[in-house]
Order: sequence, then structure tokens, then C-alpha cells
Amino acid sequence: MKLRIGISLRMVLLVTITAFLIFYLTISVIKYSYTNITYNEAESKSIEKAEQVAFAIKSILDTDFEKFELYSNLAIGCNNLPMSERQAILDGALEQLINDNPYYASVWDSRLLRYENPEYLDSYGRTSRAFVRGVYGTEFVIDSLDLYRNDFGPFIQRIDENREEIISDPHWSVNKRSGIERIQETTISVPVIINDNLVGVAGVDIVLDMFQEIVEKMVDNKSQEVILVSNDGNIVYHSDKRYIGEFIHSIDTLVYNRFNLYNKLDSIGVNKFAIKDIEGEDSVYCSYASFQISKTSTPWAVILKTPMGKSKAEIVSAVSQTFRIGTFSLFLLTLIVFLFSRTIITPINRASLMLKQMALGRVNSVETLTVKTKDELERMANSINTLALRLKEITKFADQIGRGRFNMDFSVAGNDDILGNAVIDMRNSLKQAKEDERLREIEKGQLTWASEGVNLFNKILRVDNQDIKALAYDIVRNATNYTGALMGGIYIQSDDDNTIYNLAASVGFGKGKFERTSVKVNEGEVGRCIVEKETIFMNDIPQSYFKVSSGLGKSIPVSLMIVPLIHNDIVVGVLELESLKNFEKYKIEFIEKMSETIASTFSSVKNNVRTANLLSRSQKQAEELEQQEEEMRQNMEEMHATQEETQKKEDELTALIDGFANILLLAEYDKDQKLLKVNKNYIDIYQTQQSQLIGKQHNADKFMNEEEKEAHKAFWQKILAGEVQETENYVRSGNEDYWILERFIPVSSNGYQITKIISVGFDITEQKKIDAKISQIIEGSFKLSEEGSLEDTTLEVDLNQKLEVIDLTYLKMVYKKDSKKIYNILKLYYDTLPGQVTELRDIAEKRDFKKLRSKINSLKTKMSYMGLKEMYEDLREVEHLLTEEKNLSTIPSMLDKAFSDWSVVSDELGKILGIK
Repeated sequence: MKLRIGISLRMVLLVTITAFLIFYLTISVIKYSYTNITYNEAESKSIEKAEQVAFAIKSILDTDFEKFELYSNLAIGCNNLPMSERQAILDGALEQLINDNPYYASVWDSRLLRYENPEYLDSYGRTSRAFVRGVYGTEFVIDSLDLYRNDFGPFIQRIDENREEIISDPHWSVNKRSGIERIQETTISVPVIINDNLVGVAGVDIVLDMFQEIVEKMVDNKSQEVILVSNDGNIVYHSDKRYIGEFIHSIDTLVYNRFNLYNKLDSIGVNKFAIKDIEGEDSVYCSYASFQISKTSTPWAVILKTPMGKSKAEIVSAVSQTFRIGTFSLFLLTLIVFLFSRTIITPINRASLMLKQMALGRVNSVETLTVKTKDELERMANSINTLALRLKEITKFADQIGRGRFNMDFSVAGNDDILGNAVIDMRNSLKQAKEDERLREIEKGQLTWASEGVNLFNKILRVDNQDIKALAYDIVRNATNYTGALMGGIYIQSDDDNTIYNLAASVGFGKGKFERTSVKVNEGEVGRCIVEKETIFMNDIPQSYFKVSSGLGKSIPVSLMIVPLIHNDIVVGVLELESLKNFEKYKIEFIEKMSETIASTFSSVKNNVRTANLLSRSQKQAEELEQQEEEMRQNMEEMHATQEETQKKEDELTALIDGFANILLLAEYDKDQKLLKVNKNYIDIYQTQQSQLIGKQHNADKFMNEEEKEAHKAFWQKILAGEVQETENYVRSGNEDYWILERFIPVSSNGYQITKIISVGFDITEQKKIDAKISQIIEGSFKLSEEGSLEDTTLEVDLNQKLEVIDLTYLKMVYKKDSKKIYNILKLYYDTLPGQVTELRDIAEKRDFKKLRSKINSLKTKMSYMGLKEMYEDLREVEHLLTEEKNLSTIPSMLDKAFSDWSVVSDELGKILGIK
């Protein structure tokens, strides 16, 4: 049998159980909160009290240090006074200090003898002048110390080494007032420094028992344990006076070791920790306040230990009292709830019966419920009566809908009338069904239209078209026809100026519109579309706009659509369409979708055209290079007609020129200027390994100033823009000189995006050498005689003679040990180099570094030819500084160093030529 519990009993049980749970949680929260508050208050007071005690002791000791800092300043100020007058002032100050401070055991001033007596020359030896508080009053004691360098004293030594103030660790001393008591003292010492020299130390011995009275006045809680320790752990004060003078690690090993007080004694600040009992609860709370005394580096600390037993007892008492009050309140609440519940059962039972009738669908047979309690029960009865009436109205309305009468009026009770709104929604949904079906048909037609349009334009764009204007016309013609527009045009970005877009093709443009063949960025609606990179759609066209021509005449377009053609975030073109009807949204979306494909195709076509032009230019340049070779060959033939002796040289040059076309250096770069691959000719020229070149940036090993960096940046910008670029580079590889003509050709992917750069290098070294040899032959092989006629120079160089400075190895290799040619070259150097050296020095003195940089490379190369390695390296270092524009003021002196042995070089050169 299922147990049924009445609402009255359930209400009593629910309220009682809920109240009990609330009461239990309240007791727990009170206990937890009170515990935290009590512990936090005890913790806060403990830390605050420890800081107060530390501050009080620090203030006293800081004041003592300030007094002796003033005494030190007084000693410095009296330095220029006569000895007797100065001594009287300082002794008076010491006496005043001990008289004004009863807790001073003695005050003293230890001074170097050489400071007191100028005739005393040793660095050691001191005089000690002290006022000592004794049994019969204050005594003045004068003594001499360290006369034999055997009593320098640890304090004096430490102050002399570090020049710092010192407070000593506490020590026991005999109380000079009684003569028998052991008292604990500490000593503070302040250096006296004059002209950065330590001339003495002033200090005081302080009796530490005065701190006991201070601490006991400040800490009135007898359960708290207070410990004052010095930097070495010596106990200055303890609540148990037996431990004064002991070390904390020997009497409180638990606190000292567990909480690492050894390290904390050297740090300034406040710390806290708790000592737990065997049950894991906090039993003693310790607060730790470490403080620095004046300017010393040995802080002291105050430790305050507070037992937590009293706080725990307070917490237990408070919780017990709260529990008793709560239990009585819970019993009283249960009784009141039980009596009150009986007054509401009867109306609820009547309401339950009425709701049961409505649940069975007997809406029309439900009678009105009457309750006159003037409270929530009466309002509940009124609500049930309203519900019954509302159900009757909804039943009638639903019956009319079932009969197909959708136009019948029905008023809902409000936004929250779910049932009424549901019935109305049911009526509206039936009306909306046919409308939705019609719209689906329209949407299906639009999708079919867009799909056919995509196929149409894909077919147009797939055609391999190298004529961008023809492609543009096909696109604008089909876009105009397919969207129902009457006029359209495509503007393409100019290759010469990327801020100008030219009209590539149009359909239906009138005379005024057609005459405007180009648009600048931000000019008109087309220019604004280029800047904003977004579609512009207008259906409110101003009267001043170009008119559209049709069979009915001319009229202003109803709608205008301007779509940017964007590829890789660059607007490569703009499509403009104008219509006498509004462009539907699906047509605008279709054109926007196709604009990306159109832009990509335009970019590919433009890149293909650009590549074809570059290849054509490359072929033209190759033809020009062949023409230059032919002209060079003709010049050699003319020289052969002038002098038969040069026939052998002409044959050599012809062979070099014939081999020129077969030497190519190939390299491949990415868009970031990094080298991807090289061929064998490239590696042979640079005499390196492929692994050392791959990944290296173009010209990364060159020293470039800002102007050269900008030129190099512009050079690569042109390449990445699709332009072929050329450079002519000088390469020094091992003992060989090379001249390389490099042509950089950009390669695009799909005709629109640069993916890599091919470098084709031509070795024009032989051409350069031929030019140089021709100049040398003309300048060196023939010279004018005094009468003005040409005479042959047949002097030679002894290639086997022993040389000290000049090394002819390189010239022997280049000219194949032809002593006549080497003589002509060296004679040319002998005549011209002194003037170049002098000119170089003059330019450096004038600080014309730009001109100096252009002159120094030629001279550096000649130093290399003559084997003058030291001069070559010095000039190379100067050239690096000029390139980097660093340490320019040192260049004149560096040139003097480079040419310091020039007279020796000049003499040996004259000796080789037989001139000296």
C-alpha cells in the first residue's frame, strides 16, 4: 500500500527540515567565520605588535646613530681648527653625549695618531679618548692603541675596509657603575672620514637592559612571548629573562630550524608562521619583524609568539550559545507552521477538484469557485475561474479553425498567453504554407540562374586568351546581358601607373561616358570603389549622371553596381553595370562571387603578356650583347692592322670572346631574396660549397650604406613587380678576379603570382681583362719620344731577382711571365701610384669620405696585384668603415699606418725597373 502524506504534514516536514539545514549551515558558517575572524585578528594584532616593538627599538638605535653621525660631521667641520681648540670642542661633545643619555656605558673617539700629530708618519697607531660611566661618576680616559701594529681592532679594521657604520653583536661587560654586575651591551661605531681618508672612529657602548622595560610596557599580554635577537642570533630580550644573552638556535631549535630564521635574519621585512600541535591545528602563532638599524648591514629582529588556546575557547563558547538558541527557535517554528497549514488545506482541496474536471476536458461543466479569504488563496480561486472561462473561448476558436474559418477574430490575453498564441500561430501557419511554397519556387529559379551563370563565365575564362581587351569585352558583354543591364564597362589597372585604371571594354556606353577612358584612384564612384575594395550599389542616381540609351530614348539609370576585381588583396580592375531596373540581391551576389575568378584570370593574362614582353626584351638584349662582341672583334682587327706585334694578343682575345657565350651562371631565388639553388659554374666561380650558399640572401654579405640599401630594395621591388633587372658584379674568388653580368628574370605561377626569380649570369671577366689589357698595351707598350715620334719600349723585368716587399707572383700568373708586359705595368704603377697615394691622403684630410670611397677600391686592387698584403688589408679595413659609416675620424690615421712603409715600396719598385 502506497503511503500518502497530506500537504499539511509535508509543509511541516519541509519547513522543519529546511530550517534545520539552514540552522546547521548557519552554525557552520558562524563557526568558520568566527574562527577566521578570531585567528585573523590575533594574527593581525601579533604582526602589528611585533612591528611596533621593532619600530620602537629601531627608533632608539637610529637616534643614537644620528647623534654620532652629527659628531662625525662636527669632527670634519673642526678639521681646520688648531689642535687644542679642536680637541676641546670634540671632547666637550663626547661629554655632553654621555651626560644626556643615561643608558650610555661609555662614549669614545678613536683617532689615528698621524691625524692628531702631523709629525707621526706611520699608518698605524691610534689615540683613544673616552668618557666612561663609573661608580663615582663619569671618568675621562685617554689611551694610545696599536702603536706596534698589534691591536688594530676588528671594528676599526672593518670600518677601514668598508667605510660603513657598524652595530656590534651583543656582548657581556662589567657594569662600571657597580663594578660587579654583568650587563649586556652593544657597540655602535661611526667612521670619521676627511677628504676620503679614514681619520678615526666614534662610538658608544649602549646598555641593552633598557629594552626590557620598553618591551614589557608595549606587550601587556602575559601569554605572549617576545624575543629580540641581534643579527648573529644573540637574544637581546626574552620574556623569560634566563635566556637573555643566549643564542636562539640553542634555546628554540624548532623555530630556528623549521622556519629558517638563519636566512631571515639577513632580510628586512615582516614574516609570519604558525606552529601546529599534534592534531595539525595551529597552537602558536609567530610573527617576525626584521629591521635595519641606521645604515648598517646587520639587521635585528623581533619575534612575537602568541598561543592560540584562548582564541579557541572563545570560539567554542560562542558556537555553543548559538546552537542552544537555534534549537529552541526550530521547535517554535515547527509548531507555528503546523497550525497555519490547517487554514489553507480546505480551499486547496476545492481548487484541486475543479482543476481535475478541467483536466478531464469537462470545461463546459465547470462551476465557479468561491473563496473570500482576501489573500493568495482568493487570488488563486480567481485565476482558476479566469482559466476556465479562457479555455471555453479557446475551445470555441479552435472549433472555427477546424471548420476552415481562418479570418475569425481572437484576442490573446497577452504576450505570455501561450495557448492563445499557439492557436493563432496554427491559423497563421496554414495561411503561410502556400506563400512559402511560392517563395521556394522563386529561390530555386534564382539558384538555377546563378549555376548557369557560373558555367557561362567559367567557359569564357577558360579560353586561352592573350588579348586582355578581348577577354574584357567578352566578360562585360555577357555580364550585361545575363544580369539584364543596359550598359557596362571594365576598367583595368595600368601597367605604367597603378593609380590609373583604363577602360578596357564597354557595352552600351554613350558618347560622354565612352570619352572617359581612364579613372584615377578615389576619382568618382569607380575610384571610390578601388580605394574601399567593396561593392558600390546605388538605386538613387543623381540627375547629373550619364544617361542610358534605349529604344525609348535616353534616361537616367535606375540602379548602378560597381564591383572591384580583387586578386591577392590588389584591385586589378573594376566592373561597372548600369540598368533601368533594380538589380536583385541574388544578381549582385552572383557578380561579386564571379569577380574573384575574373580578377584571377585578368592577373594571369597580364602576367603572361608581361612574361612574353620580358622574353622579347631578353632576346633583344642578347642580340645587343652579340653586337657589342662583334664591335670588339672589329676593334681588335683594327689594332692588328696597326701593329703586327699585337697579333698574338689579338688571337688570345678572340679565343676568350668565342668562349664567352658558353659560360653561364644559373641561380634561383625565392620572393624573399633567399638563394634556392645554383649550378656548377656558379659554385666554380665563387669557389665555395652549395650548402654554404643555399638560404643566403642576395648581397647579404655586403656592407651597404642607407643609399645603397634603398637602391637594393628598389631593385628587388622592380623584380617582384615583374620587371627583368641586370647587375654587373665584381667577384674576388681566391686569387682570381671575375666580372659577372647577372640578369634576374621573375617567374609567375598561373600567370599572375611571382613564385621565384631566375638569375642568369654571364662571365664577362675576359671582356673586362681585354679592355684592361688594351689600355695597358696602349699606355705601356708605346710612348712618345722627346721628338714626338713613337718608339718601342723593349725594357724587361728580371723576374728571378730577390725582393723584400713586393711579390710579383700574381702578375707572373696573369701575364704568363712576360717580363716586358710586367715591366710596362710596373712602370705605370711607378709613375701614377705616388700621386694616387698623395691624393688619397689629401681627400681624407678634407673628410670628403664619399669621394675617398670611390678612389680607394682602385688603389686597393693595385696593392693586391703587387702582392702588398698588409697595405691591401689596411685599405680594405678603411673601405669597410667607409661603407658602414663608422669611426670615420680614425680614417686619416689608418691611411698613415697603411702607407707608413710606402717609401720602401717605392724604392724597391724603382730597383725592379732599374730606375734607382
